[in-house]
Amino acid sequence: MWSLLRFSSLRTGANTHAKVLDYQAGYEKALTLLFLALAGINMIFYPGTIERAETISMESLILDHEICSTAMRTLKGIETGEDIYALDIIAKIGSGGNYLKERHTIDFLEAHLVLAWLSMKYVSETTSVRQALQEANGCVICHMHKKTEQHLIRYFLGNSVMQPHILIKVNQTGFCTHHFAALLEDGNRLGLALMTHTHVQELHKQLENHLAVRHRQTRKQGNRENPHPGFPIHRGGSP
Repeated sequence: MWSLLRFSSLRTGANTHAKVLDYQAGYEKALTLLFLALAGINMIFYPGTIERAETISMESLILDHEICSTAMRTLKGIETGEDIYALDIIAKIGSGGNYLKERHTIDFLEAHLVLAWLSMKYVSETTSVRQALQEANGCVICHMHKKTEQHLIRYFLGNSVMQPHILIKVNQTGFCTHHFAALLEDGNRLGLALMTHTHVQELHKQLENHLAVRHRQTRKQGNRENPHPGFPIHRGGSP
């Protein structure tokens, strides 16, 4: 069917039978757009429509744009080459190492990863005030703050573990005592263990660098006080 549409120059669109913007509308639009793109269709009709193109939705138009962006990235495929394979890094780290903190991983991840920014922004930044008014027994702001904090804790133990730029920043700063206890209470021990492991490695590296600097400073100071290290200096009293 897709080949027929392609060679007959017919226009087609991201269709959905859903009457509202729900889960059904999302997966129907995404699958239809993706399969059309992979088949070579270069004109997608009826963006922003729902209910078999009988209803126009401005919100759907924005979401369709994000779905189209993901489909276009899929068409680019996966590049190959010696720089991408990074065999030298694989040989250095091996099968049991951590590739997330490597500069190579960060550079290529940022270049090839497609994030649904609109969906992520909606999830992380919006909490229904009306829903909070219905749920809260006391202060609405405290209730919304608690829900947002719980969401961020699950985010840092889940998705952020797989995002190197976030992991590197967390490794440098860590968490306060209160929020580290909250991360522990959440129950995702694997995510917390991975994040804590890399954080401890970063602290160990910083400590080694600090001790190396102190050691060099101490040696320089000792050399200035005793220009002939083979002969001890006696500061008064019996030698």
